[in-house]
Amino acid sequence: MTTQPSIDIPYGPAAPDYLAQGVGKQRAEQVNTAAARTEADLAKLLRPDGTPVWGPAEHTERAAALVASFDQAAQALYEQAERDEAAARATITALDGADPLDRLDAAELARANSLRAFIAEEAADVPLTQLLTRLRAVLATATDRAALVLWQRYAGKRWDTLMQADRDGQRSPMTLAEHREFRSLLDQLSAAVADPSQHAKRDAAITTIATARALQQHITRTRARLDGTEAQRREAHARYVRGLF
Repeated sequence: MTTQPSIDIPYGPAAPDYLAQGVGKQRAEQVNTAAARTEADLAKLLRPDGTPVWGPAEHTERAAALVASFDQAAQALYEQAERDEAAARATITALDGADPLDRLDAAELARANSLRAFIAEEAADVPLTQLLTRLRAVLATATDRAALVLWQRYAGKRWDTLMQADRDGQRSPMTLAEHREFRSLLDQLSAAVADPSQHAKRDAAITTIATARALQQHITRTRARLDGTEAQRREAHARYVRGLF
């Protein structure tokens, strides 16, 4: 089973209106246009006093056919939103799984290959206090990209080993202060080797997902209004509230 990447999408009153601009606005307007056309056609099924022009069965059949025409127009937009979200999730997965080694040029890769065994051994074997000192020194210069990438990788493996031992119930060799510093140094190393555009790309993908979901919700709410489901829910809620008194 494929694990979906963790995505934090802002919702609530402070969240952006994802259908107020760009692609979201364009597609929401297409939904609204189709809904307005359907509402106008549904209105033709009623006399000026609001009573149906046709008998109950005929009215129901004609109304259902008009809502189905909206469904046909909205379905393509709904499915496109699904494809947009899938593509954005794939982008986030690729970004989260990106290997900093892939961003090194040929000379840097050659240097990384020459340093790999030494850094891997040192990161795995030296006492923790010495490792933390070494990481501080690496970050202080931060000019050797090959070394930064390797330290980020192999110090991360050391961290994983320590965390697994802790989960297995073994006594942690780290003090609380060392734990915090080690985690901070690893975060700094990750930031130092990251693609500078990664955050912008991830934010754009998250906005795409949020826009896709907002459009699907808009389509669902609009259809509920057209087929009377929304009115039925409101009436049921009103009856429930009246029954409380």
